[in-house]
Amino acid sequence: MNDSIKEGLEGLSKMDGVSNFLYALMYWVGVIFVLLFVTYIFVSIYVRAQNKKRGIDTKDKDDYLDD
Repeated sequence: MNDSIKEGLEGLSKMDGVSNFLYALMYWVGVIFVLLFVTYIFVSIYVRAQNKKRGIDTKDKDDYLDD
């Protein structure tokens, strides 16, 4: 039984590099999603401000699906 515990611990130490890589990958995927979300918010605010400046109401805007 002592040998199986030792082998299990050695197996965990070999997985350390893979787990660090997966943690880093999850971190950067999260950072990318946050940046995309923040960009989406700022672009939607900018488009709304431009439409307001041009006098285009979002309720009256045609979505081109009624053709």
